[in-house]
Amino acid sequence: MRLLMPMLTVLLATGPALGQVVIYSYPLDTDPGWTIEGQWAFGQPTGGGGGSGGGPDPTSGNTGSNVFGYNLAGDYPNDMPATEWLTAGPFDFRGFTGVELHFYRWLGVEDSRSDHALIGVSIGGADWVAIWHNWPG
Repeated sequence: MRLLMPMLTVLLATGPALGQVVIYSYPLDTDPGWTIEGQWAFGQPTGGGGGSGGGPDPTSGNTGSNVFGYNLAGDYPNDMPATEWLTAGPFDFRGFTGVELHFYRWLGVEDSRSDHALIGVSIGGADWVAIWHNWPG
């Protein structure tokens, strides 16, 4: 998978008349120090990849040069034996309701029937629930 995340914003939805309040925002000008596994990295993508599906990666993020991405120089390996995670946070939402996650992404996977990407949330770091995925259907 080539997933590049150039910005993450967490908003509090307060209703149409009141607008929205930004709780957290990470334009990724600097590394926020999130936990990475495997080939996840923070930095500027090289524009590589695209050999196994889709076009090559961009050479910058949506809001600047840097992104979080899996292999900033190219594609993910075929037949990855295990999931490797980028974990943002923790975030404290106590006292908030109607919280929304907004992010920009570039996703290049071979086929959603065999290659999967997801975003999950957890309360307390256990029992993760997928809130977005590229699975078919």
